[in-house]
Amino acid sequence: MSSTMQVLTYSPDLLDSIIKDIEGEAAKNAARKIIQCFDTEGFTIMIQHIIPAKSCAYYRVLCFINKSKETVSINTKNSNNDNIDMKIRIENRNTFDKMDEFTENIRNQILNAIDCHYCSDKCEGKKYQFTFRGNEYVKCQYLDCNFRFPKITEIDIASIMKIINDELLPCDK
Repeated sequence: MSSTMQVLTYSPDLLDSIIKDIEGEAAKNAARKIIQCFDTEGFTIMIQHIIPAKSCAYYRVLCFINKSKETVSINTKNSNNDNIDMKIRIENRNTFDKMDEFTENIRNQILNAIDCHYCSDKCEGKKYQFTFRGNEYVKCQYLDCNFRFPKITEIDIASIMKIINDELLPCDK
């Protein structure tokens, strides 16, 4: 038996259901703020209800700036079905110049993200290259591999929202 997926239309009522499915108050607050930010700014939000064959159902929320690739992906459960799985595509490279403004937890999750292994010709010119405190970093550009934030505390929410707002700032809807 395979998993099934339903695509749902975003609404504030559906947001409440999605938030209830997330473990932990900090993760709930972060997800709510991110989704409401994209909604307020008029960007596309896609909701998928995933029903796997062998584990618990969960929601996947995809927030788009550019219609062809998501900026944020939030799974209400991770692969172990026990916590949020949040991924953020950081296109605004100036974000890496602001690392000292982020909480230690968020900064460490960015620095410890998967390194680029040049798995595709598409990596050239798109990989995340930056220097932080004298160390060079080259991170994978693919959303499934790059900046994941599975462990969020209340004090991390401001850092996450700073990243999101920096992504939205230069964009046209």
